[in-house]
Amino acid sequence: MRKIWLRSLMMALITTFCLTTANALAVPDNAFYLRNSSNKVLHFTYACEGSSRHWTHELAPHSSKYYWAKNGCTEYTITKSTDMEDGETKSFTYDIDAGHRYEIFWDSSKGAWNIDEL
Repeated sequence: MRKIWLRSLMMALITTFCLTTANALAVPDNAFYLRNSSNKVLHFTYACEGSSRHWTHELAPHSSKYYWAKNGCTEYTITKSTDMEDGETKSFTYDIDAGHRYEIFWDSSKGAWNIDEL
């Protein structure tokens, strides 16, 4: 009887831990997903649309991550700079929406980084 009680207690503790961990890792509704399909570390900024506050991030090669603003904004801009062949640096800004998934990739036709929705 004692073994059954201990086993039940252990299962209850494990279940509680798993549910608590899952809730802690939940992604907010106002998040967007970004995947780096290249073999380079990418540096970029994002901001809530219309805001002057920008967050600078890097994304490891062949990795992905969710990003969001704590203020609940649902429309963002991502800015990615590219060193052009003429030696100039050109910045490209993309509008993205919360709840969507995007991929950043090298666009050889454009000669710059580009973002597409997955």
